[in-house]
Amino acid sequence: MLLKMDRTAAELARLLLKDSECNSALTVGVNDVIFHHGAKLGDMIRLEASLVSVGIKRMSFRVDCFVDDVIMCAGIYHFCSFKDGKSHPHGIKAK
Repeated sequence: MLLKMDRTAAELARLLLKDSECNSALTVGVNDVIFHHGAKLGDMIRLEASLVSVGIKRMSFRVDCFVDDVIMCAGIYHFCSFKDGKSHPHGIKAK
């Protein structure tokens, strides 16, 4: 589940960086992951990511997982933006 959550946050990071000078982002941290309950085999799990904070080179996302519209788990994923293999300011403005 943690891998699926990371991939969901990474997809949002990629979308936010597509018009910037940066060409990649790397997961640099995960915190506050809480598992409220498990899923059964065959359950459809929906993942949603939202931007929660922005730094000069950092972006943080909250990822929520749902089973039948009931929250299953949630966590915060932190990414650093990169250009040509080096950390680089992304230029994203917080709204």
